[in-house]
Amino acid sequence: MSICRGLWALTIAVAIGGCAMAGGNDPSSGSIKQAGLIFPLEGRPTPGCHASTIEQTTAGQIVAAWFAGADEGEDDVGIWVSRLENGTWARPVEVANGVMSPQKRYPCWNPVLFQPRNAPLVLFFKVGPTPDGW
Repeated sequence: MSICRGLWALTIAVAIGGCAMAGGNDPSSGSIKQAGLIFPLEGRPTPGCHASTIEQTTAGQIVAAWFAGADEGEDDVGIWVSRLENGTWARPVEVANGVMSPQKRYPCWNPVLFQPRNAPLVLFFKVGPTPDGW
């Protein structure tokens, strides 16, 4: 997750029509509605983060999720979520972790938010010691 110690997973651009883009797009195209950090780099809730996803709910709320912890693959890595509320991102909260028992916890991986028509927002993710051990 060392790449993400910068702005990669923390910078989000919300596009018209519910698509998400992170940099590299021509701002003059009119497709970027807003771009910025979900939380400041100083005092961040975890040392690293990775694999961000963003979705617009049926009610129009923007929600972002990512996996975060000490480092990718470490057992403290969980799934974190934040919502855009009145133009400001809410404090991120961990919504899933890989706790299997009091003695065993696995990392969480690769969250994906999906908004079905006329149904609650869905969060998919993996839990396991390694991607090939899922």
